[in-house]
Amino acid sequence: MKQKVIISLISISLFSPLSSISAQSVDSVMVDVLQSSDYEIKIEEQRNSIITLQKSIDKLLSENESLKKQVDKKNIKYLRSQIDSLNNSVLILRDSISVAENATQDLKIKLDATNKEILLLNDKIAILSNIKDMYIQSQIDEVNHYLAKPYSELSDSIFANYIRILSPISDTDVIVKDLIVLLELKRRNFNEYEDIDNCLTNNTYSKQLSQELDCRIDSLIKQSNPVQANELKLLKEAIAAYPRAISEFQFIVRAIRDQVDYMRVEMPSAKEIEDANSAAKLVVDNNKIRLERSYKYSISKVPRLKNQYDKYLETITVNSLSKDAVLIEEEILSLLNN
Repeated sequence: MKQKVIISLISISLFSPLSSISAQSVDSVMVDVLQSSDYEIKIEEQRNSIITLQKSIDKLLSENESLKKQVDKKNIKYLRSQIDSLNNSVLILRDSISVAENATQDLKIKLDATNKEILLLNDKIAILSNIKDMYIQSQIDEVNHYLAKPYSELSDSIFANYIRILSPISDTDVIVKDLIVLLELKRRNFNEYEDIDNCLTNNTYSKQLSQELDCRIDSLIKQSNPVQANELKLLKEAIAAYPRAISEFQFIVRAIRDQVDYMRVEMPSAKEIEDANSAAKLVVDNNKIRLERSYKYSISKVPRLKNQYDKYLETITVNSLSKDAVLIEEEILSLLNN
């Protein structure tokens, strides 16, 4: 290329009609031409370099695309693996949700059934509570009616039974709790009454015992209802009447013994029994007015003596020689009246 340019310049200088061009101008042109040629070479080289670089770039781009495809394949494979795993997880979760939903539905059904049972139980509880209240009230009424009775109609076993029945309820019912306290108090009062009555009827009479029982009765009257207080006052009357009652009872016993004792043999005959009964009846008839007054004002006021007196009069009417009559006589004659 460079040679062609030089030849062209030489031709121009030799054959050109522009003979006026100086050698210096030609040299200058030659220099420019040469420089231009160098530029073209450089440009050409650079173009070649560009082509070479472009090929390298294309190769790199191709490799890059290939790598990108490979990377994409790996990523896609990984992503697919992840997606498959997630899908499996979703399926498992759906199964779990389905199981949970079924379980929830079952629980809902059971809950509904339980709620219905609770409603039925609440109705039954309300009915039972009402029955319980009615039962408690009936027990309260029954106990109050029982406590209003005279001491002689009460029983320690009945007190114990009421306390046993009501005790389990006392923790939840204040009225029942107070009622048990009252029952225990009345039970102690009843036991005191029984002890006084036993002392009065079973112990040998003495003034000291009489005074002691009288004080105990006065104390018990303060804790008793009117009916029971009246009953206690009868015991006071019995204590007051006791000496005279014993004395009068012993009088009739001795009078009868004076008439029939000599007839008392191991095996009395019917005639002896009849004679003894007639003798005893005569004693009673001869002392009728005294005995009636004694019975009314003294003997009848002492329960045990009254019972024994009634039994004695009946016995001597049937068989005044009998062992039953003798036993009553011995008991009465053993009593002290001082």
